[in-house]
Amino acid sequence: MFGSSTFKILTPDHPVALTPARCLRFRLNTSACRLCIDTCPHQAWSLSATGLEFNQAKCRGCLLCQGACPTGACEGAPLGVEKNLTELSRQPQPVLGCDNNPAPAHERLPCLGLLAHPEVLLAVAAALPQGVQLNRSRCGQCRNSAVLPRLELALSRVRALIPFPGLLAIRPVQEADDLRYQAPGISRREFFSLVRSGSSNSAVRALGRLTPAPPAPPYRNKKIPRFRALLLRFWPQIPEDMRPRVAATCFPRVETAPICTGCTGCVGICPTGALASSALAGAPPAVQPGDCTACGLCAAFCRQQAITVTPGDASFAAG
Repeated sequence: MFGSSTFKILTPDHPVALTPARCLRFRLNTSACRLCIDTCPHQAWSLSATGLEFNQAKCRGCLLCQGACPTGACEGAPLGVEKNLTELSRQPQPVLGCDNNPAPAHERLPCLGLLAHPEVLLAVAAALPQGVQLNRSRCGQCRNSAVLPRLELALSRVRALIPFPGLLAIRPVQEADDLRYQAPGISRREFFSLVRSGSSNSAVRALGRLTPAPPAPPYRNKKIPRFRALLLRFWPQIPEDMRPRVAATCFPRVETAPICTGCTGCVGICPTGALASSALAGAPPAVQPGDCTACGLCAAFCRQQAITVTPGDASFAAG
């Protein structure tokens, strides 16, 4: 039998990794993007003669780079945030903690730095209308303490931009004694059912990591980054009267000038699939604002300089 520590060694997974096919610098050699470099407090990202490099030994898993990168090029192993929020929604007074804090929590993230993005906070607010307690009682002493001002900034700014009650119900808790943690009450049958389910899920995840990693996604693959995927996943739970304001805050505006020739080069270079070829030959591309993260790659690539990308109001993820 393998012990848990053995599985940990045999099935290494890291929440941060570089996917070159999604990086702006790799997709367009004239790109000067350095958002991950400027955001990382541990200098895990750097530039070399061959391009962007990631030093996993320096990475402390604060996840700030994932909020800064508009294309998801920094995303490593799946974090299961959607499942975290779904489980928290079943608690009357949910507590969300991190892996480095042993205080009681209903769910945990690798680091609360993942929340330092307005769209992630909006997803949390939509999924947890009853509110959530963020256990940051040890954040000040943690090696990832740099996430605190970023998280506070993101929360204060998105609250100022969007009068969404759920945002006010996100409550950072600085002292462990102030946490209102209530252990979930379950029957004996439910307990053993959860144990069996948890063991099965752990085994599936472990076997998945033991399987050889698939090749890096090709250049043509389109994928929205984690922060946008979370917002869209919980979009139906945002009150209808709030959605126009949320869209104006988070979704960029992409405009094409009459000089556009409909060459579709922008469609090919877009990393998220926000641009699609028009059904009419020579017409400008069709735009899906919800899939656009204002990376600006289409505008930089357009030879006619026919594209203008205007970020939404909440384009401050990098702090």
